[in-house]
Amino acid sequence: MRRSNSSPISGTSKARAGSATQSGPSRSRNYEIKFLLVDGDKVATIQQLSMRKRNDERMVQFTVAEFFKLRGGRIFEHRSFFDSFDLVQQLLGQDLTATLSASVRDAMRP
Repeated sequence: MRRSNSSPISGTSKARAGSATQSGPSRSRNYEIKFLLVDGDKVATIQQLSMRKRNDERMVQFTVAEFFKLRGGRIFEHRSFFDSFDLVQQLLGQDLTATLSASVRDAMRP
């Protein structure tokens, strides 16, 4: 497992610690695999994730696309993509589209 801008995580205890850190602000998580494709040593999934926030009990839902390469029966490479803007809006409970649009519009003016 590799975190962005960091060295690889090795060892079971470190992987568990990393997972615990990620699940900190949510009370429960649900994963539903919507699509799964396996081609030799390559795997692609599309998943619907939902979690309940601890601080206000709101549900947050987002879709994640994940791509894996396997080597020797283990995950050798992992890539994950999701709409981070949508997730931030859900976490904050605010529509940020107008604010971002105004900021971009102003930045584009000479």
